[in-house]
Amino acid sequence: MAQRNNNSGNDNTNNQPTSTSAFVQLIASLFELSKAANEASKAAVDFFNVVDAKPQYSAPPVFDPSLLAPQPQQQMTQQMQQQMQQLQQQMQQRQQDALVGSAGAAGAEPQQKKKKKRDPNAPKKPLTSFFLYSNFMRDVIIKERMENGDESLSQPQIAQETSKRWKALSAEEKLGWKELYEDQKKRYEAEMKKYNLAKATGQPYTAPKRKNVILAPNSISKKRSGEPEGGKKHKKKRHE
Repeated sequence: MAQRNNNSGNDNTNNQPTSTSAFVQLIASLFELSKAANEASKAAVDFFNVVDAKPQYSAPPVFDPSLLAPQPQQQMTQQMQQQMQQLQQQMQQRQQDALVGSAGAAGAEPQQKKKKKRDPNAPKKPLTSFFLYSNFMRDVIIKERMENGDESLSQPQIAQETSKRWKALSAEEKLGWKELYEDQKKRYEAEMKKYNLAKATGQPYTAPKRKNVILAPNSISKKRSGEPEGGKKHKKKRHE
């Protein structure tokens, strides 16, 4: 009898470590499951916070607080997948709406940047001293090359030659062209005053017609026409 009790005590002693080990494993598994659920919940909360921080999108769908409580991982994963799909659909829709809106705004830009139409009756701005010189020298260069028997130049080549000669002019030579520009500028400003006054009072305005002539400083015009420096060249009287 004593021997049987001893054997029974030995059996209980041998089974106790096995039960304890299984219990520890169960606790560890539950702890890991709870930890995984908490991490998934935290990731979901972080994701929604990031989405909510973007001003161009409206607030995300209401998050279910029950997901924060420990629950079986499979059920929680399914719920998260459903909410993720809903959120992705809403984000895609908002992105499409934003693209449509930006395309409409881009299409409207050219209309906003459309240049204001210029009144054809308004006085025209005068040419600068360089362009006055360029208009004058164009015919001079063409005539020089014809007289020398040289090949004719294209318009870009004539422009290059004109620019080269302009840079070679002295300050005194350029002064005549600058004075011519200032004279044309004064006439333009006087006509603009008349134009603005007529426009304000509703009166008709007619701009002076531009003569189809090439302007040049007085000193150059006199040299080309043979007019003396002191005044106009006198015409000879006809003898009857």
